[in-house]
Amino acid sequence: MANTTEPQNESKVENLVSVYPNPTTNNITLAVANMATDEELNVIITDALGRKVYQGNLTRTSNLQVPFTNLDAGIYILNAYVKNELVQSNKIIKMK
Repeated sequence: MANTTEPQNESKVENLVSVYPNPTTNNITLAVANMATDEELNVIITDALGRKVYQGNLTRTSNLQVPFTNLDAGIYILNAYVKNELVQSNKIIKMK
């Protein structure tokens, strides 16, 4: 019998940060989409080997331009934290 229940930790992951364009060949923009408070989001982007390639902060009224021009093609992971708690994780694809 198949298990159709949702993962327990799924409710902690929210869509707070919009990432576009994704996939990208150049830079990406990070924008806060659904944040009700004025708390800062700490954003960390890592490559497939877990090496940090970017770290920055976002508030609900800010956007960030993240340079991807000098990064190799591949998959990157964006993790967003509020008060050191992971609230969102996204894959970002860098094309040639």
